[in-house]
Amino acid sequence: MKTNSFNPIEEIIKKESIVTVFQPILSIKKKALVGLEALTRGLYHNELIMPGSLFAMASEAGRTVDLDRLCRKKALRAFSLYTANLDEEAILFLNFDASIIDEGVVGSGVLLFSVQDLGLNLGIEALEINEAVVKDVEALQTFINTHRQYGFIIAMDDIGAGHSNLNRVAIARPDILKIDRTLVEHLDKEYYKQEVFKSLIHLARNTGSLVVAEGVERLEEAIVALDYGVDMLQGFHFSRPRDI
Repeated sequence: MKTNSFNPIEEIIKKESIVTVFQPILSIKKKALVGLEALTRGLYHNELIMPGSLFAMASEAGRTVDLDRLCRKKALRAFSLYTANLDEEAILFLNFDASIIDEGVVGSGVLLFSVQDLGLNLGIEALEINEAVVKDVEALQTFINTHRQYGFIIAMDDIGAGHSNLNRVAIARPDILKIDRTLVEHLDKEYYKQEVFKSLIHLARNTGSLVVAEGVERLEEAIVALDYGVDMLQGFHFSRPRDI
């Protein structure tokens, strides 16, 4: 396959053709918006490319690091414009493709400089560490520790997904656990999901982490998640990702 013929990623990166949308993260107990997750779409010939396909293209072309940084830069810019209209600070949840750790990004300072350049306050950005395969686990731990010292909040994404590796929790010692949508779906109906969900809540409480239930699409799921002690909710039941 010829990259120039079939893979538009070079043009997308060069032109920074990235669209950022945001999905709210809510605290029902506080009756408040507590955060926004930045989600990326590629734009090519007026067609949107969803993140899975977008990052597959980048991986094929060896441009994952460049795309990952571009997505976070665009998200920070959009968020900085939005927060100017907020009375209180919301947390910006930024996805981080952990696989780029193996490409030597530890200690680069790119993210820190981007935050400082936009005049955003450190401490309102949460790095969502996904469950991508990382060969250099020590480098991952160094990355997490370094950014925590900078002031970033550390979140673990996709907890409870089929590929989830719970030993990452011990490595990251996250401030926030995000329980994957596969566990939240039909939580009100499925006993085994309920037991796993409660176990993750128990883990979070014992380690001092807050918990977000992702992918809430039905009121019944939200009610059960809250009954089990989740701190925050996110999903289509409240809002689809959109411009802000």
